[in-house]
Amino acid sequence: MAAGEKESEHTDNTEYVLMFLSLAAAGVGFAMATLLSEGWQRLCRAIEAKAPALYTLLYNKWFVDEGYDYVFTDAARLATSVWA
Repeated sequence: MAAGEKESEHTDNTEYVLMFLSLAAAGVGFAMATLLSEGWQRLCRAIEAKAPALYTLLYNKWFVDEGYDYVFTDAARLATSVWA
């Protein structure tokens, strides 16, 4: 090919099939996520209605973040304020 010549474009049907399959996979994934999300929401509402204490515990992730904050962050803040 000489300098400056433009290469012709070759489009194969395989490209269109792959594009369609990727869009179909995205659509199926979106549909599955929507259905699973609705199912999880129903399950959460049922747990909240039947066992509010368990729901609170699960919703707050076993209070791990609050415990960590109390043990490490508040202790460090207290130590710096006492010794400063």
